[in-house]
This record gives sequence, C-alpha cells and structure tokens, in this order.
Amino acid sequence: MPAKALLLMLLAFSSGFALAQGGVYESKGKDGPVFSDQPSSGAKPLDLPPLNVIEQPQQQQFQMPDAAPAPYSQLTIVSPADGSTIHTNTGAFDMQLQVDPGMRIRRGDTLRVKLDGNPLAQGYTALAIHITEADWASAATSDNVQHSLQAAIISNKDGSVLIESAPVRFFAHRAAVGERAR
Repeated sequence: MPAKALLLMLLAFSSGFALAQGGVYESKGKDGPVFSDQPSSGAKPLDLPPLNVIEQPQQQQFQMPDAAPAPYSQLTIVSPADGSTIHTNTGAFDMQLQVDPGMRIRRGDTLRVKLDGNPLAQGYTALAIHITEADWASAATSDNVQHSLQAAIISNKDGSVLIESAPVRFFAHRAAVGERAR
C-alpha cells in the first residue's frame, strides 16, 4: 500500500477518534506530515469537517404470540343438512363444513370424515369435500336409506381430536329401474 494511502487511512481513522477526544494536530516530520491527537511544538490544529455518521434504525423485536392460535370453537356439517335427502345412484355426493373461528382449517390440521361411523380412508384440508363412490363403497354400512356423517379436525402434530361436529343424519335415495311409483 502506498505511504500516502496509508497516511490518508490513518488520518481518517484517527480524525474520527480524535474528534471525539478533542482535535487533530499536524506537524512536520522528516518523512512528511505527522498527525496526532496531542498538541506538540510546531503542530497546528486541523479544522476537519464533522463526522459523517449514519444512524442505525432501531431494530424491531419480533414477538412470539403469547399463546397458540385460538382453538376451534365450532365445527358444523352444513350440507347435507340434518334430516335432509340426497339423490345419488353411485353414492357420490358433496359435503360442506363450516368451522369457527377462521372459516378454514389451520395448516397442520386435517379433517377426518366418518360415514355411518366408519372413517374414510383419506384426510381433507378443505371445507368442501366430495365423497366418492369408492368412499361410499368402503364406509357405508348398508344399502339402507338412512345414513350418518360426522367430521373431526385432527392435529397432525400428535393425532389428537381438536374438535368434532355433531353427527348428521341424512337419507340417500337411489333411482331404481323397474320400481313402481308409490
């Protein structure tokens, strides 16, 4: 590094430090100017501009919530409604749920649906569920007209039931060929 550049760096460093202490003085040395924060004979004080100081913005502290999100307060099967009738030849139909608070299932939780008391093979994360023909074939207990549905929200962390809906009783009507109208 050239001597002049080193001298300028030293001047810049010492000037900031020395300004905090009271001043910078320049005197003549055998190899060039000498800078010091202490006055000496023949030294003259330097008039330096104020320091260019950049203030760091105050760091905002991230605060963890005091508690976990509010637990679910209600899980309701909206459709099919209790006591209603669905028309299906294959067993496929749509189910609609409502959850409070939040109107959605939280990340990390899963919906489990029971048809006639038997859990369906898959879990769900949406409140609109399509019950398939395969679901019906694996879970419906009989070809009776009356069936039941129940839903629960399960924690994926530990498998515990967080909330369960009231069971809904519904009737499944199927068209049959050759039956007389009554």
